Amino acid sequence: MFNAEYEESEQDTRDALAFMTNDFVIQKKRTLVVTVVFMASCVIASPFMANQPLNRYWNSFGKFLPLISIALFVVLTLQLLRLHFVWQERRKAQHDLKDLLIRRKA
Repeated sequence: MFNAEYEESEQDTRDALAFMTNDFVIQKKRTLVVTVVFMASCVIASPFMANQPLNRYWNSFGKFLPLISIALFVVLTLQLLRLHFVWQERRKAQHDLKDLLIRRKA
């Protein structure tokens, strides 16, 4: 009877860990994409600055690029926070599974 409860608990923990690992991989990919897009927006804005060839288009188009970069920076920050929280939860689940296996052996 008690062994069945431990097996269910262990299987639930393994399933949760598998889900968290998958979520962690997805969040890493999203963070990488947001980072690349943010860096690209910063690079694209540079030709519109003073003494650059596209400076004459600053008033029509270029002035919006820093705003886009700022918005993407906020998105990047939030995505990094999400990645950190997912990583913490995954790490906690790994420790819980190890503790459960140690208690089961004892």
